[in-house]
Amino acid sequence: MTYPAIPDGRPRMQPDLAAEVARLQRQVAELTRTGPVPVPYTPICTVRLTVNVPLGAGANTWAQGNWSPAAGDDPDGCFTSSAVSGTYSYMTVPRDGRYLVGVGGQFASVPSGATCVAYMAKNAVDLNASLVRDARNTTNQGGDGVTCWGLRPRYLRKGDILYWGHWGSGTCTLNSSTLNVPTEVTLIWMGTR
Repeated sequence: MTYPAIPDGRPRMQPDLAAEVARLQRQVAELTRTGPVPVPYTPICTVRLTVNVPLGAGANTWAQGNWSPAAGDDPDGCFTSSAVSGTYSYMTVPRDGRYLVGVGGQFASVPSGATCVAYMAKNAVDLNASLVRDARNTTNQGGDGVTCWGLRPRYLRKGDILYWGHWGSGTCTLNSSTLNVPTEVTLIWMGTR
């Protein structure tokens, strides 16, 4: 295969991957450098479950006080932990824009044939307000349990409140982590469009 010659007579070279990545990073930095707006695809808030939680069969379990961001995972202060029994933890959207909204769960001791679900809702502790959800069935063969992970782009407004929860059709445990993969929720800003 030959490439068309450029004015100096040398064949055109394929772009170097590292140089192309650097060029794209410069372009993104240029497009996002004004104002207090983060670089696109930067996590705004990532919160992880800190203890294993038992789930009752068929009971929706909304996040309460056992969630926490790791150091640096909530630079905008989006996360609010429930401090009173019967209240729920939540994230507050810091600015209008498009976001990737993600929710995950690591389920253990799941009965064979059971279904596990991770979900996130907007402005209400209500499954009918779900933004994203992921359901998995299991044959429960092996020690990995069940991993649910839902990720969906959504336009959100400043001040929207995001609640999340987990459900199992059979009694099981929502692990804080399985094989170093955490139960977590995340909000990633993609820009204003």
